[in-house]
Amino acid sequence: MTQQAAKLKALMKARREDGEEEHSLPRKIVESELYDTKPTARFLLNQIAVMAMKNEEANYPEDAPEFYPDGVTPWEKTGWCWLSQHKLGLRVGITEGQVLRLVKDFREKGIILQRKWYDDHGTPHAEYKIVESVVDAFQRPSQNYGVERPKRYREGSRKATPGSFSSTNQPKMGHELDE
Repeated sequence: MTQQAAKLKALMKARREDGEEEHSLPRKIVESELYDTKPTARFLLNQIAVMAMKNEEANYPEDAPEFYPDGVTPWEKTGWCWLSQHKLGLRVGITEGQVLRLVKDFREKGIILQRKWYDDHGTPHAEYKIVESVVDAFQRPSQNYGVERPKRYREGSRKATPGSFSSTNQPKMGHELDE
């Protein structure tokens, strides 16, 4: 267990002992360090959590598989978001391509699981499930003002351009229009 995960586990235990309730997954996402300074990615991740099925009786595609490929294990529905990339994009306000790019990043970082299936017409479908333990590992120790957050830009990545203002390139201070 990493040092950060151990700290989080101790913090969560202390909160439970103090009578503080466990937070929902969408709340954990917005209170985490995941995708700080990247609001679109965080909002998409949050929408995947919000749109995940809460129970087996919720609305679900009728032609989805009933069993995993082994033919024995029932197809798990709870916790999986089956909304299409197009509809996720509409909810977040981005294109389907942006959704696919962000989902790929989420998968590579182990934040979400993905499973694919084909309907009766051969149309591919993808479903996503957020790995809550990863979100838990990135919880901020405090939501208070002054908590250290990452810088928006890497050190040295911002260079002056010919049109940017600097100590030597200042706008004229005169009021030519007043004359």
